[in-house]
Amino acid sequence: MAVNPLGKTRPAKNPYLTIENNGWRWHVLRAYSLNPDAQAARWFCAVESPFLSPGEMEYGDTYIAEIKGLITHRDPVVPDEVLPRHLRGW
Repeated sequence: MAVNPLGKTRPAKNPYLTIENNGWRWHVLRAYSLNPDAQAARWFCAVESPFLSPGEMEYGDTYIAEIKGLITHRDPVVPDEVLPRHLRGW
């Protein structure tokens, strides 16, 4: 069985990935699946948005397919194969 390199939950200050788009910022803290392109694949994220005060975050599971934007941070432990197709090529 393959080991999930994003399987341990991290603190928001040390995310596996950060994706940004138009005032939104997703800090990926855990991945539940090795297949990010699966229909219901989810990440546990700390999310900053225009609807929150600066520096405030909301935590929760997010469908990977709903996260659109550019990867602005990628930890070296994150291999290409755990990135969804729509976020590859950063």
